[in-house]
Amino acid sequence: MLVRVDHAADAVYLNLTDRPLKDSDEVDDGIVVDYDEGGIVGIEMLCSMCGPKFCSMKITQDVRDYAAMLNDPAKRAVAGAEALTAEEGMKQVSRKFIDMGAEVYVDKAAAVKESNKAL
Repeated sequence: MLVRVDHAADAVYLNLTDRPLKDSDEVDDGIVVDYDEGGIVGIEMLCSMCGPKFCSMKITQDVRDYAAMLNDPAKRAVAGAEALTAEEGMKQVSRKFIDMGAEVYVDKAAAVKESNKAL
């Protein structure tokens, strides 16, 4: 038996025999079984790190796409975000930090929630 791990594709393949495969079936979400005339020759498990229902790779890509969109002023307005540059946004958050006392740990949960509404 040979085990191959493809980190880029987030997949693990168990090669059970040297025989070539003839057919494949997805038997469950993210599990593909490869067959030949004699039976199972291999099993592939997709999304091996976190499972097909919660894909950390997809979430990471979605966050990257969203961040890239926010850096484009034309697309930012479509998303409902203010048309701030990254520098303007950092200045706004810095002012908020100073207005709240310039403390890293704040015990005033209500004040934090209220100040986040402005952002």
